[in-house]
Formats: sequence, C-alpha cells, structure tokens
Amino acid sequence: MRKYRGTPPGLWELYYGENEVGITVQRIAAGIDCGVPVVEKHIPIRPDDTLSALKTRLRAEGEGMLYDALKKVANPDFTPTEMHEFGKVYTLPNLRQWCTPNAGIAYRRLKVAWASRP
Repeated sequence: MRKYRGTPPGLWELYYGENEVGITVQRIAAGIDCGVPVVEKHIPIRPDDTLSALKTRLRAEGEGMLYDALKKVANPDFTPTEMHEFGKVYTLPNLRQWCTPNAGIAYRRLKVAWASRP
C-alpha cells in the first residue's frame, strides 16, 4: 500500500526489481487499497521466484495474517495507524510489462544455476 497498490500481487515488485513484497490486511475503505492497515508483512523475493510461486507464498502468508487481523480488531485497545500517503495504483500489465519480469526471472534462475554448478 505504501508503494504498490492494485493488481496483480507481486508482479510489479518483480517488474521493478524489488527485494520484497509487502502484503496488508486492511479495513475496507473507498478506493483501491486505501483502507487503514491492520496487519502488514514483508515477504522476501527469492532469486528463483516465479510470479506463480510468489503469489502462492503471498496467499499462504495472507491466511495467517487474516486471523491476526481479526484478533487485533476484536481487541478494544487496538488503534490502527492511519496512512496519509499511498503508493501508485497498478493495474493489469500490457504484454511488454508481463514479459519484462519473466525475462528477469529467467535471468535470475540461470544465474543461480550457474553459481551452483560444480
């Protein structure tokens, strides 16, 4: 939410060569990803991550975060931190934008394979 909002999860972080993806459980508000964050987490992007593998890890992490968010919201002493600035809203990529991170993934996989050879 602070840097990337919208869809698809993980793609734009891969596209821009980030080292991690932030995921958030938020209170719903008007606008795309404009809610108050209840639980936030940063997931490292591994050198061999594909978009599919990253999305699977994000989904798995998100399940536990939802439970944590429900516990927080149920606590009368919980006060969420308001956000005053939000990142850019991203939408579905065009063909060039889709191919760019996939080329980077292929490069990183080759680099890892090359480094691990005997």
